[in-house]
Amino acid sequence: MSRDPYLDAINKGRGPTRDPYLDAVNRRSPLRPARPPSPSPTLGRVAPMAARSAESLSARVLSALRGLARLSPYMIPVVAVATMAAADEPAMAAAAATWKFGMASRLDDGVKNVMPRIVAASKSGWIAEDQEAFARAQGIFHREIGALRNTFSEVGGVIDEVAAGFRSFWLELGGTVLTAGSLLVAALRMKFSPVPTVSAAGMIMERLVGSMMLSATAIFAGMLGNMLKEGMQVLGSLVKKQHQFGFVFPGGGAAIDFSHATIDTRDLPSFQEPPAPGQLPVGHQDFEWIAPDVKTTT
Repeated sequence: MSRDPYLDAINKGRGPTRDPYLDAVNRRSPLRPARPPSPSPTLGRVAPMAARSAESLSARVLSALRGLARLSPYMIPVVAVATMAAADEPAMAAAAATWKFGMASRLDDGVKNVMPRIVAASKSGWIAEDQEAFARAQGIFHREIGALRNTFSEVGGVIDEVAAGFRSFWLELGGTVLTAGSLLVAALRMKFSPVPTVSAAGMIMERLVGSMMLSATAIFAGMLGNMLKEGMQVLGSLVKKQHQFGFVFPGGGAAIDFSHATIDTRDLPSFQEPPAPGQLPVGHQDFEWIAPDVKTTT
């Protein structure tokens, strides 16, 4: 029974491989798992885990594409198109978490618990009108903090959606790379076959694989570009609203420069400590009862 030396070299690993492309695939294929890095003497097993988690998905897919480009020149345009969509998804996810949980969430529960206590504490030892003015200012401040919290959360949500779009793009492209890699290996084997018809079919198949990958990458990149365009329109509308809010406050002669504003206290009485609960106010000795007449009974 005749045996195929190529299959024997792949399955058993014995004997010299006469196909240089198969040898390159067996030794330097981007589809094979990379050799794990050696542990750091200071961090032990934590170092390679941190290195793998810090590497973005786009970097791994691009590394696989560059490996395929070394095997076939038809994959070089695919690498050029895919490089334009390279992004650091872990950094985007960290930024989104910072906006949503590191900034927005810290303006939620703590502020809701502290603000009512401040208003309650201001009711003791203050003149009623002063306390009411302070409560109004505190209410406006609380409302603006809520608006700021919502803004932080919205910014984090936008960043998270952008990161998800890039992640989806590279996941789809990575699956296509795996399929194209297996087809490319088969095409290269056929290309270097001693049979002329098989070699011609391999050359055609190699070109078709390159064209398929280029078309798929262009389609994925177009979908990603449309998503980013929609996101930019949303952010642009927010910027326009912020610009319009700058003209809400009065200007010209109606503008008030609070840095130079003063309060005229010449006609106001001097401040007196309000009476404690249960005590009569100051000057109650001179109080004269006018009506009704308490001596008249009905």
